[in-house]
Amino acid sequence: MSATQPLQFSVTQQRTFINATLNANLLFQFFFGVYTGVFATSLHIYFHRANRTASKDVIIIGNLSLLYAFTVLYMVLNLFYMNVWLCKDGGTRGEIFVEGAQEALPKGVTVSILISSVAGFVIADGLLVWRCFHACGRSLRRCFLPIGLWIVETVLVVSFVVARCLLVVSPRLVTAEGIRIFACISAAMYVAIATTSLVSTSMICREIYKRSTFQARSRGHYRNILEALIQSSAIYSVIVLFAAIMCFMNLDRSQSIFMVALIITFLDILTQISCALLPTLMVAQLFVKSAHENDEVPSADVPCELLPSNTSASANHGTVTGQLDLERQCSNGHIGAG
Repeated sequence: MSATQPLQFSVTQQRTFINATLNANLLFQFFFGVYTGVFATSLHIYFHRANRTASKDVIIIGNLSLLYAFTVLYMVLNLFYMNVWLCKDGGTRGEIFVEGAQEALPKGVTVSILISSVAGFVIADGLLVWRCFHACGRSLRRCFLPIGLWIVETVLVVSFVVARCLLVVSPRLVTAEGIRIFACISAAMYVAIATTSLVSTSMICREIYKRSTFQARSRGHYRNILEALIQSSAIYSVIVLFAAIMCFMNLDRSQSIFMVALIITFLDILTQISCALLPTLMVAQLFVKSAHENDEVPSADVPCELLPSNTSASANHGTVTGQLDLERQCSNGHIGAG
């Protein structure tokens, strides 16, 4: 919110904003508890699997651990913010409202909160693009679009951080035009994040579909993976796209932005937790389904009839590589939405 004087807003609006900020942080604490349980369960199941390698440990567990670490950092910094806002510097309702609207915190803490809130997007989508790259047979040409979108997303995330830091360290830049530019960058960033997730997920699903046969048996083995991919990506993308819409609405200065600011307060929490929880939940979901499967060929495995014979292997090296990569990822629950 750009307002700095409590008299510009009614008493009801001030109370609503304070309550919304407090409730959003309480909601984040709840989801973080759920996320911690899912993360611990995923680690437990993963490390008790026999078919895993050191390289897979570094990529999968490394990325999931980074996501969790940034989420923990975000939670700790938000608790610090709430303590300063409501307890240490808390005064009258108007003073609390102004400090909350201005996010009156030490610049270092503000920048740390900012970085921890967006770093998860790059990590989660980077892991998804890595999965897509292996599903496409490690072909840069076939995976050019997801990789390009992820690079654009990374550039926009860095631009978002730089623009927000400039507004924090240089109050003279906090003008109508400066806020408008920042809103444009924010909206573009969220659109790029959603596009990267949707395109990468679509390409993974396409590769799975292409490598299965028209027999019901083969389709059934992939159903769990496809459902988990689509559900996770859909939820994640809808939340991020809604955040982009709110940023675009924030560009219209002719309308009151108070309601938009309230919605963004909750959206910030949902986008932060979803980019970490959903990929971890995806991995846990595939692990559990694969562990409880009694078929000779688990649903996470590529059916053997999809693999070419030895006589044609040399002529179809790219296809073999893609099928084997897809098989390795599926059999270990490594394919998931970012």
